[in-house]
Amino acid sequence: MADGTIQTDLPTEDLHNLLDDKECLVWIDFESPSADEIGLIGGIPQWEHLTIEDLTKQGQRGKLEHFDRHVLRVMHALSYDGDPSKLDTPEVDFVIGPNYVATVHYVHLPHITEARDPDSHGSHPRGRAGLLAVRAQ
Repeated sequence: MADGTIQTDLPTEDLHNLLDDKECLVWIDFESPSADEIGLIGGIPQWEHLTIEDLTKQGQRGKLEHFDRHVLRVMHALSYDGDPSKLDTPEVDFVIGPNYVATVHYVHLPHITEARDPDSHGSHPRGRAGLLAVRAQ
């Protein structure tokens, strides 16, 4: 990856090397992941068992938890849709490490999934992890 370039939808098997490269900033976005997917990806940066458990169980209150290798931030987004339209506050979880951020959400949030494609801002298929990496200049 050349300096300053942005790469999207990288293969999951590249994650270990990307996280080892401290000049690289990685964003992993999970939309409606399975517990197995979270466990598999979370094992690479060595997320705590409690973090993986919180990511798979929705309905968490907003919180910030510090662990040795990462921080877990549970927040709630705002959405207003449906027929009739109603306000909803779906959970969005963030795992923040030294050179990565992972977002986990179980509803389609266009402002997050569209941000995974900085060139076209197009939608990505639901139910898959997006992996974006940027190398510092």
